Amino acid sequence: MEEQRQIEFAIASCLGRIHLVQPRDFTYLSLVATIEVLRQSLDKERALQNPMVDTKKHPSPQCSHPKKNGKPPVTNVNKPQEPPTLILIDSLTTLDASTWYQESLPTTSGSNRSSGGSGLSDRNEFYRQLIRLREEHEITILGASRSVPSVNNRANDQASRGISGGKRGSNSLWDKMVSHRVSLHHVAEGTSEDRAGYDFVATLNANDKEGARVFPYSVTAGGITSC
Repeated sequence: MEEQRQIEFAIASCLGRIHLVQPRDFTYLSLVATIEVLRQSLDKERALQNPMVDTKKHPSPQCSHPKKNGKPPVTNVNKPQEPPTLILIDSLTTLDASTWYQESLPTTSGSNRSSGGSGLSDRNEFYRQLIRLREEHEITILGASRSVPSVNNRANDQASRGISGGKRGSNSLWDKMVSHRVSLHHVAEGTSEDRAGYDFVATLNANDKEGARVFPYSVTAGGITSC
């Protein structure tokens, strides 16, 4: 009975650390507010677990950092240990049309910012808050995006790079956060994965110099099956 309670507690603890983030308006402002509420919630939970920790003393990280050896620098190495939190962003392409329009508007100076947009969509602010949250807490961020197939297969390239809509969907702040890019698509007819009976393939880091890693899988009533 005690073991069953421990299992139920572990499952509830894991599910309680999964947060789904979705846009609720035509700008990133609602997402910024969501991330701030989540940050305050994690701060409060950490304070309850460790009353000796003063969350106000943690320095605010900079919004962007140069990479060393292709990896972002490690910050806040003295932050207390805590269970990891998973943030699912569904999806990065939802606001593409409104973001493209708002970022194309001129600023008061009559021209767009050097970053390539007006900043009216609050897109960069959302990414800055994600970076801040990631450096203050143990979190993993999973951002989903959708690519529409096209005759010149540009969508496949966009999916492998984790961006959408060509140039307007790319963002340097987001690119600095990304460590893995996964593209999910149906298997191509006649491939080894197709002959093995799989329905889908997951392509990991397609642009790596070492080459992409391909993981075939199928979705059945019993769950996900893979090799």
